[in-house]
Amino acid sequence: MRKSIFINYVVFFILSLNSVFSQRDYETLNFESLEGDIGTRAISCIIKDHNGIIWIGTQGSGLSSFNGYEFKNYKHKWNDNNTINNSVINIIFLDNQQNMWVGTEEGLNLYNRDLDEFFHVPLNELNSKIQVKAINETEDNALLIGTHGFGVFKVDKETLLSSNISTNVSNNINSFQINSIEKTERGSILIGSNSGLLRYNSLNNTINHAKFSTLTGSDIIDTSIKTILTKNDGSIWLGTVSDGLIEILTTPTNYYEFKFHPITNKRILALETDLKGAIFCGTENDGLFILGNDKKLNSLKYNKSKPKGIKSNSIWSVFIDENDRIWLGYFNQGIDIYDKEKERFKSIESIPNKDQSLYSKSVTAITQDNQDRLWIGIADGGIDVYNSKTQEFIHLIDENNPIATGLTSSDVITVFIDKKQNVWVGTWNSGIFLLEKGKKRFKNIQVKNSNDVFKSNRIMSFAEDSKGTIWIGSFLSGLYSYNPDTRNFTHHQETALKEQYIDSKNIRKVLVDHDDNIWLGTRTGLFKVSDIKTNPKVESYNALINKDLNTSTKFNLITTLFEDTNKNIWIGTDGYGLCQLNIKNNTTKWYNTSDNFIHQSITSIVETKPGIFWFTGNNGMTKFNITKNSFTNYYTQDGILANNFNKNSVHLSKDGMLYFGCHKGVNYFDPSEITTNFDIPKVYISDFKLSNKSVKPGKENSPLKKVIGETTNLELKHNQSFFTIDYFGLSYTRSKNLEYAYYLEGVESDWNYVGKIRNATYTNIPPGTYNFRVKSSNSDGIWSNKPTSLEIKILPPWWKTNLASFVFLIVFLIIVYNVYRFINIRVKERLEIKTEREERKQLEGLNAKKIQFFTNISHEFRTPLTLILNPLEDIISNDNLDLPESIKEKHKIIYKNSKRLSRLINELMDFRKLQFNKMEVNVSKFDLIPFVQEVASHFEEEAVQRNIDLEVERKANELDIWADPSMLEKIIFNLLSNAFKATKEGGKVTLRIHETKKEMYFPLIQDKKQTPGICISIADSGIGIKTKELDKIFSRFYQVKELDKQYYGGTGIGLEVVKSFVDLHKGIIDVKSQDNIGTQFKLYFPKGNEHFNKNLSTQNLNSNHSNFEQINDGLDQIDSIETKKPEAKKTVLIVEDNLELKNYLKNELKETYKIKTAENGQEGLDIALKFMPDIIVTDIMMPIMDGFEFCKRVKNDIKISHIPLLMMTAKGMQIDKIKGIDSGADAYVTKPFNMGVMKSHIKQLITSRQILFEKYFNGIQNEDLSKFSSLDKEFITTILDYVHNNISNSSLGVEHLADELFLSRSKLYRKIKALTGDTATEFIRKIRLEKAKELLEKTDLTVSEIGYKVGFSSPSYFTKCFKNHFGKIPKEIRFQKID
Repeated sequence: MRKSIFINYVVFFILSLNSVFSQRDYETLNFESLEGDIGTRAISCIIKDHNGIIWIGTQGSGLSSFNGYEFKNYKHKWNDNNTINNSVINIIFLDNQQNMWVGTEEGLNLYNRDLDEFFHVPLNELNSKIQVKAINETEDNALLIGTHGFGVFKVDKETLLSSNISTNVSNNINSFQINSIEKTERGSILIGSNSGLLRYNSLNNTINHAKFSTLTGSDIIDTSIKTILTKNDGSIWLGTVSDGLIEILTTPTNYYEFKFHPITNKRILALETDLKGAIFCGTENDGLFILGNDKKLNSLKYNKSKPKGIKSNSIWSVFIDENDRIWLGYFNQGIDIYDKEKERFKSIESIPNKDQSLYSKSVTAITQDNQDRLWIGIADGGIDVYNSKTQEFIHLIDENNPIATGLTSSDVITVFIDKKQNVWVGTWNSGIFLLEKGKKRFKNIQVKNSNDVFKSNRIMSFAEDSKGTIWIGSFLSGLYSYNPDTRNFTHHQETALKEQYIDSKNIRKVLVDHDDNIWLGTRTGLFKVSDIKTNPKVESYNALINKDLNTSTKFNLITTLFEDTNKNIWIGTDGYGLCQLNIKNNTTKWYNTSDNFIHQSITSIVETKPGIFWFTGNNGMTKFNITKNSFTNYYTQDGILANNFNKNSVHLSKDGMLYFGCHKGVNYFDPSEITTNFDIPKVYISDFKLSNKSVKPGKENSPLKKVIGETTNLELKHNQSFFTIDYFGLSYTRSKNLEYAYYLEGVESDWNYVGKIRNATYTNIPPGTYNFRVKSSNSDGIWSNKPTSLEIKILPPWWKTNLASFVFLIVFLIIVYNVYRFINIRVKERLEIKTEREERKQLEGLNAKKIQFFTNISHEFRTPLTLILNPLEDIISNDNLDLPESIKEKHKIIYKNSKRLSRLINELMDFRKLQFNKMEVNVSKFDLIPFVQEVASHFEEEAVQRNIDLEVERKANELDIWADPSMLEKIIFNLLSNAFKATKEGGKVTLRIHETKKEMYFPLIQDKKQTPGICISIADSGIGIKTKELDKIFSRFYQVKELDKQYYGGTGIGLEVVKSFVDLHKGIIDVKSQDNIGTQFKLYFPKGNEHFNKNLSTQNLNSNHSNFEQINDGLDQIDSIETKKPEAKKTVLIVEDNLELKNYLKNELKETYKIKTAENGQEGLDIALKFMPDIIVTDIMMPIMDGFEFCKRVKNDIKISHIPLLMMTAKGMQIDKIKGIDSGADAYVTKPFNMGVMKSHIKQLITSRQILFEKYFNGIQNEDLSKFSSLDKEFITTILDYVHNNISNSSLGVEHLADELFLSRSKLYRKIKALTGDTATEFIRKIRLEKAKELLEKTDLTVSEIGYKVGFSSPSYFTKCFKNHFGKIPKEIRFQKID
């Protein structure tokens, strides 16, 4: 067999020698390196799974998956049993159930797609580290595992149990190496090993040499086999270690035939076939061999001058996918890919150290001559002439070139060949180079040799009109032309051009249209020049173009122009996109970044067919179908050299090829062969994130049971509604051009087209079931109609689940029931409370009525008490009466009990005041010692009579206290009274006064600090009070049942009043009592006045009402008032409904005053108006009209408003006093009153009012009227103003005043008489005289002039009246002034 192999090897080499060096069909394959972090280790295997994901095994960098965008690497981790067991990957195998098995240097691994992890499959009991090199499956659903040094194992895919397959091929199992296992078309399993080609016998589960029936007998192949490939035609191809390629085929007579292809003596590491049946052989250090069906052999070797050739001669793996895409895995150069989809665009490039390539990279101009040669302008390389048929380059920068010399500039901007085949070259700084047809040398025209025609050496553009005139655009020097008839150049500076500054513009593009109009694309806009030779006209299109440009700024940079077959002008701008100008309609249409148009800057425009345009710009290349208004974009990943193209570097050749120049060379293609890719990539979901963190299955709180790519239904908790879904479209051709759209059904109603963004984020999605859909377009913009779906169910929170709703319903019903019960109970309770409240209200109402009754009775008592006390006081104080001692004693008893009754009434009134919080403290500073002694003196007589020892103890002679004397008197009096009631005859009552030894804490003082105190102690030797009742004695109406009914009074309110009065003083009351020993009350008062409200001591009735006087009862308060004895009796009006009191007052006052009486306010008002009394004394509580209303009426009537009012009433509450003041009362007397006090105040009111009138009227000064009523002030002011305004009128009299004041003459007379004591005439005369005196003192007028001026008709009468009034004649006043 070895001999025959050798002979065949020689024969194959000779026969195929011609094939090797014949036409190499595959040598033009352009490979691109796969970008990404794949490592530098050898690529041992490449496969594609059922989802289309590429899996790559490496020798040390682990296993990687590739989805067209990114790699995901799987390496062995020492501390993680779910990772692959070794990072050296030898083989990847997909079984018929799409399970992926991975053989490594340490055994077999099964990939779990659901959890994205690996399971280690033991191959023997010792779980030894076994090098797995080959994997395939048998008909009985088992795996054959080929190893190095351990033979072949058979693994059950269900149980994962393994067994070793016996073989007699090798005597030394440790050196036995299985390299590959393959199935033939007939179902046989062939095994490539270092012992030759073997076959697996499934019947007896053994492995033996594979025997083939040939024409010469039964043969085996015992050479070392590295790889096996089976083709669809039934042939078997074996890659050997050193003997090249062996082909086993079947003859028509069913014999096997061996053919040897000695293509290399290196190891053939990989075998693969493409869709055409060609066999690709990857070798170790001998490159790539491709054997076609016609047996033509192509050998691809690494060549550094071929950047798109293979990158290494050591090719470890070859994989060709269903799209005939070729993947090459190198030893240390990663992965190369050949994609025929990227072969649509061919290129002409500058290859270093290769003369037969472009001289330099950046191509600025392209044109074609009549020999179909391309003239290529290069930015820094002059011009290359390229023959596309022979692929030969001629560099015109080389002076030895065969075409033409004289091109001395390498900075070529534009190249143009005119109709006569003259070649025009525009350069950046060397002017024009012209190669005339048939000439061998370029002529250079520039500034210095143009006879001052050219003003710039920078030539930007050429164009030719129908007459052969060449139009030249320059940089900053405007437009030039060349006349072929005269052979002269002209710089166009016509007036029309100068007006638009054409002569100095930077013209980037010159275009001659079908009518020979010249269009100039400049850096300042678009201009059309017409009839330049006869009647030059220049038209600017800037306004029209800017009109429809949706931007606040105006465009001005034009880079290129083109006229299409419909005579439209296409304008390429720098920064504003593309504009179509319709000359006929004078309209424009802009194309910018909308409608899938991707360019902002346009560099070239060309029309290949009517309505089919190609553009280049700053973002690749674009095909535009104007009929469909569709754009198709192409980028570097589509095979073009660069995404940025040079300006106006474009040419459409005669044979329809399209050329574009860029800074990397030339791209050329046949536009008709650029077809649309209709393969739509499927979209896969690659990652799922919660709150921007990737979620893996099996982790805590992870909603995934499988990896997201294997998940179709997803269930999220209510707090997982912020999620992100990553996705990708599976494509290995221009995958970065794919665009995506998605929407969440149930939240959104339409697709979100998001361009190239490969994730979708949603936040705060409410509970419910949703369907996430995502689709993609391919690189040519064709959208898929079959989106990928992921059902997402967001669970409600537990409180919104059905179970929770049921529980809530039950709880709600329970609550309703309990609420019903509660309401029922509450209703009953409320009814009970309401009943109790009503009863309490009735009781309180009854108590209130009782209190009101007692109060009213108290009021009624005051009038009789007044009639009792006043006569008694008169009798007792009258020494002229000679009465028996027994009668006098009885009078004293009557007087004493009347006073006691008065005090009880006052106590009841105080209680009433406390009840309504109307009690105020009027504090003052006084000596406590004499005050207490005075109060105690009232009980001395009773103490003597009852043989009670009354002692007043003190530790100092003086002790000042701030308190309300009235309240303090009532406090001490009440407690002493109670003590005397409780003490039996022969007992003892002690009253002690002293300062506290230590400062005390008084709870009612807000600052909470300790304060010095004063203690008043009252102790008796009575029978005492039980301890349990001590806390109740200050309660209202509480009385100790066991004691005498008189104890602490019969009302039960005395101690409550005491407690309240003490509280008002911020003090403390303490009581201690023992049965049959006695009771002691201790009163503690804070020393000083800081604890009182600062305004408290001034809150008395006199403070705000200067005319009001509070008259207290008691004979000790009578003050004598010395006044002048009135010359005539004054009139007093008494308004009182009580006949006895009215008669008593009348009798008491009639000797001094004239008396008028009335029974009610209405009658009193009538009498007052009739008789104009000097003072009115009125009661408050009267029928028909009470005292308050009566006061108001008096004070509001101008005729009687000046009359002073004295109120007398039984109402002693502060609110009643204030109401009396507001009504207009001048004084307030509380019943029972002292008659002496009453007389004194009547006299005082009359006298003080008279003094006020005399002061203000005699002075005739309207300076201070605050003490008059508002009506009196108005009355006085009116009289004074009127008299002063008419003072010179000698006839001014009472009649004029009466008319002015709307009063009768008699009423006016009485009013003035009452106010001034003078008649109206005398009053007017006084005003005149006072004015005259003022004029004498302040002016130099004569006496006669002043007399006339103040209304005296006779100077002598004036002098007489003046002397009678002032006691001096007018001249004496004048002399006093001079002195």
